[in-house]
Amino acid sequence: MRGLLLIAGAAVFIAGAVCAQPEKKSAPTAPAVSNKKAPAVADYKLRPSDYGRKARCAVSGEEFKVGPETKAVKYKGKVYYFCCADCMPQFKKNPAKYAK
Repeated sequence: MRGLLLIAGAAVFIAGAVCAQPEKKSAPTAPAVSNKKAPAVADYKLRPSDYGRKARCAVSGEEFKVGPETKAVKYKGKVYYFCCADCMPQFKKNPAKYAK
């Protein structure tokens, strides 16, 4: 009898009859892509009314006065100011970490 094996009086059916084929592995599926995009971080152009305002750097926490050289971005409808140009790229890499 093909496909039947007797072991200690118990019948065990072997699927695939005579030749056992190795199980085929399916190709890995791509991860699900979300249609939701992370909120964009947009550069914010300072207005003269912003100058002189006290602000706290979103990255370093340093308090300073906003001036013409101050860098700022808008994220989720709020403007974030930076004490120096080095802080802005850090914020853009992970805005959720710094946004309060």
